[in-house]
Amino acid sequence: MVGSRRWFGYESDDGKDYAVELDESVAESVALGFTTVASGADPINATGRLPVALRYINVFKVVDDITQRRKFYVGTLAAFAALQTAGTVTVDGSLWQISSAIGEQRKIVPGTDSALLDGDLDSN
Repeated sequence: MVGSRRWFGYESDDGKDYAVELDESVAESVALGFTTVASGADPINATGRLPVALRYINVFKVVDDITQRRKFYVGTLAAFAALQTAGTVTVDGSLWQISSAIGEQRKIVPGTDSALLDGDLDSN
């Protein structure tokens, strides 16, 4: 089910546009909420390690008594909410049951004191 890869538009929870490279057959599924890449969008890895971990759904289907599991990224908050309500999603012609939904996560680097004199009066 792995197809060619292409850049798609991802909208973060705070409304910022990113460009993510995803499997074309998956990201073209309307229910997942991806758009064409917006001009000026910052590129981000599909794994979403920095600065944003992309929201996604975990899905499964049973074929011949074998449970198949996948993870699909979701491009917008509106699509994410709709999928949670629907409970199923059709991707590349296959119907999947949604088992869980994981929201967007951000990596925040804590401020630390470098111990160098930086001209301020506080201790950090």
